[in-house]
Parts: sequence; structure tokens; C-alpha cells
Amino acid sequence: MPSKRAGIFLFLLFSAIFFWLLPLVEAEETGYLPLSEVKIGMRGYGKTVFYGTKVETFDLEVIDVVSGKSIEDAYFVIRITDDRVRELGGISAGMSGSPIFLKDRIAGALAYGYESKDNLIGVVTPIEAMLALWGSSGTRKKEQRSLMLAMGLGQRAASFLEQHAPVRVALAFPQLFRGRSSGMTSAVPELVPGSAIGVQLLSGDADILSIGTLTYLEGDKFLALGHPFLHYGKVAYFLSSIYVNFSVSGKDFPFKVGTPIEVVGIVEEDRQSGIAGRIGVFPDSCDLQIVARDRNGSSQSFNFKVVQDERVLADILPSLFLDVLDRVLDCQCSGTIVVSVRLHARDFSFEDRFFWTSKTDVAAEGANGLDRFLRGLSQNPFFEFRPQRISLEFEHFPYFGWGKLGSLSCPASAEQGKFIEGEVTVFPYRRETITFPFRLPVPDNFPSGRAEIVIWGKGSESESRLEDTGTPMNIKEYMEKITASEKRNGFKIELRSLENESAGSYLIEVPVPLLVEGSLSQEVLIGR
Repeated sequence: MPSKRAGIFLFLLFSAIFFWLLPLVEAEETGYLPLSEVKIGMRGYGKTVFYGTKVETFDLEVIDVVSGKSIEDAYFVIRITDDRVRELGGISAGMSGSPIFLKDRIAGALAYGYESKDNLIGVVTPIEAMLALWGSSGTRKKEQRSLMLAMGLGQRAASFLEQHAPVRVALAFPQLFRGRSSGMTSAVPELVPGSAIGVQLLSGDADILSIGTLTYLEGDKFLALGHPFLHYGKVAYFLSSIYVNFSVSGKDFPFKVGTPIEVVGIVEEDRQSGIAGRIGVFPDSCDLQIVARDRNGSSQSFNFKVVQDERVLADILPSLFLDVLDRVLDCQCSGTIVVSVRLHARDFSFEDRFFWTSKTDVAAEGANGLDRFLRGLSQNPFFEFRPQRISLEFEHFPYFGWGKLGSLSCPASAEQGKFIEGEVTVFPYRRETITFPFRLPVPDNFPSGRAEIVIWGKGSESESRLEDTGTPMNIKEYMEKITASEKRNGFKIELRSLENESAGSYLIEVPVPLLVEGSLSQEVLIGR
């Protein structure tokens, strides 16, 4: 019979062996190959869609294994040895997330390729790092970013998107690429590891998305990409099934071009090691409408659905607005646009009119103005903006809406409790002089005696003066602050007492369709 001491020793020995083997047992049970077992020289295969919806395999070998401080910093490097990939130009944008199998067990996801001569060297995110997306999530950002496809948008709008959103590059494809390919069927393909998927932000009269590959499935949960999309953490993007139309070598790297088939789920995590979400669960969306009106009463309407994310709205809506303006105007030209903006969320509604004008490119001026407004709204300190409906209605005027104050005409005296009625002339850019009437109330308690009417154009106000309104105490004050620079049309009229400076003044604004500069003044006698 073994002694009690020997029994304790054997128990501790078996316990140590058990806990040492436990990760390997768990890896076997879940079917994945841990990074610790990945060795240089191993051969395996990956899965992706080259055309249509059919998942195919490609051959590869491991050429390096790199450990890090944590699994999120570790990776291994592969060389693709498959002729099909070589013929298509190498690793393409759209292959991100392709599951990599070694010893017939999933080891990770192809995250990105090195832009080398043959473009066949790829970096793989270990599957353990991606599985962590279902639990604790990484926070540091990898340099790799996604390629965005702007289907139905022009190249100028795509370039604007690339400059303002955290994407690797944005590529525009005209409306003709949005039709159904002859090889497409009405059936939605079953998603399996290797299937083409789309991370979609916008659908409707245009689509904005990134194509990748589904890496891993467990029930209704999925993992994909192997690198961040926008790296926004907790998110609610559309997950779409994709029909791959073709692959393009591209100027700098190859990429897949595909057509969204149907929204099939939700992306809920956008992290360093990839994206994660659920199939069969759908995110809330925002109905977006952009309407172009003209003076003849006719209109053009563009309709979309966009994800309910204030950061995404700030990233993509200005580009979309630019594209609609380019379509409607059909030129890069001077002019003025007056835009009615309506926003509706569960506990918030907003409506206002903005004014943008340019001597050279009014569409770009409008897009930049909308970008300023949306980024200001997304940074508000009061609530998270999750819009249900957004409406932009605009009218274009072919003139550059700028003018200089010319003269002021009004009576030499006025009574308290009555109105001062007068006229202001403005010299507009390359047009005839315009006269604007005004009606300035004189308060009952305004001091008797000498006073002064001062008029100045809002276009003369500096950006710092517009924003120098103190710390906003509520959302109304905040909205007034961030919209001030987008409503600089017109002029202000102030009535000041020259007899009693401590009495304060009375101020009104006169909105006119011009960015007015300059100032005027005139004395007036106030009495009973």
C-alpha cells in the first residue's frame, strides 16, 4: 500500500499534468490548432471564394512564427503556393478572414498580405486571438485597414470618403456594377468558413461596404477578417452575403469586386483581431433621404438605409451628399446651396437650414460643411446620437452668394414700442445691387435720446467669434454653437443707446441668401 505522502505526491503530479494538457484538450475539442503548435515548414490550405459564392481551397506553407507579449501581438506568416491565387495577382483585399488550416484544424485567419512583387506572402491572426472577441476584447490597433467599395458612387465621393474615414482606400464603382450578375441566383447562399461576406454600412441607391471572408462559425456566432474594419469597438454594422463578380489586380494590390446579396446578420465587435457578430440577428437602421429641389417645383429623391452609428454617419454621409450634388449639378461649379436638415432619434429631433456657397466648387463646400456639422454632433457631451430618420433637402442657385454692404436708409427718429423700418443695399458678386427691407422693433423700455443702428454682415465674423459662446449648458445651446458657422448668410442689426451704455442693446438677424461682409451705422433719435 502506498504511503499517505506518496498518495499526495501522485495527486499533485497528475493534477499538474492535467492542467498542462488542458489547453491541448480544449484545442482538440474546439477543432483549432493553437499557435504553440504552428511550426515553420508546415503545409496547409485556406478557404475563400474566387468567383460567385462557391468556397474553394488554396495551398500554402508556414514560413515564420512570431510570438508577442500576448496572443493579440502574435502571428504567423505564410506563403501561398497556389497557382490560382498567383494568376489572380496574389493575396487580394477580400481574402481577409480566409480560414487557414494546418493539420486539418483551423489555425487562424489570413489578415493581410505584404505588397511585394508576387504578393503571395500573408500574415495570419491566430484563431485564439479571434476567439477572444467573444469574451474580452483587444484594444490596440493594427496598421492594416480595410478597403472600402463605394458601389454606385463617383470617384470624387470615394476620394472624399477615403480622406475622412479610417479606411485603407475607398474605390468607386459606378451604377452599372450594382446590377445582378448573370451567374447570381435568387437563393441566399449558406454561410460557411471561407464564404465571402460584406461588412456593410449603407444600402439603397448606393452601397458602401468592405468585402472579406468568414473565418469561423459556432452556432449563430461568427468571426471574420482577422484585422480591424474601422476599429470602432462595440458596433452594429450590417453583415451581408456577397456574390464575388471578379478580382482585379489593381494599381497597388489586387482586390475582389462583389455584389451584396442580402443582409444576413449583425457585426457587433470591430477589434484588433477581427470582427465578430451573429447571423440571423439584424441591426437597427436609419432611413436616409436626400432630395434635390429646383425653382420649377420638380425634385429628385435618393433613398438609403445606413447603420445607426454617429461615427459612421460622420464618416460616410458627407461623401454621399457630395455624390448626390455631383450627380444633380453635373459639374464642379460655383453656386449656392440652401439645405434643410431634419434629424429624428428616439429622444431627439433637430431641424434647421444651412447655407453654403463657393466661387469654384459648391458641392465640395457643402460636403465639408456637412462634415463639420456631423462631427460636431457626434462629439456632443449629452447623449449618443442614434438616428432613426435623416432628411436633407437642398436647392441649388447658380450664383456665388457673396455680397458687400452698401448703404443704410432709415428714419432719423423713432418711438419706443414702435418699429424702425428701413432698407439695406448689398452689392453682390457679379450681379446687380439688391435692396433688403428690415423692420427693427424698439422696446418700450429702451432709453430715450440718441441711439445708433449698427448693421454688419455675418460673413465678416471669424470662426473663433462664431464659436466663442462659452460652454453650452444643454443640447440646444450646443446645437446653436456647432451650426453657427453653417448659417453665416445674412446680416445682423443692433440698436444701441448712446445716452446710456449700461442699458444694453437690442439685436435681430436678417437671413438673406448671401454671405454678406462689411458694416454700416446711422444715428437715430428715440422718444415717446
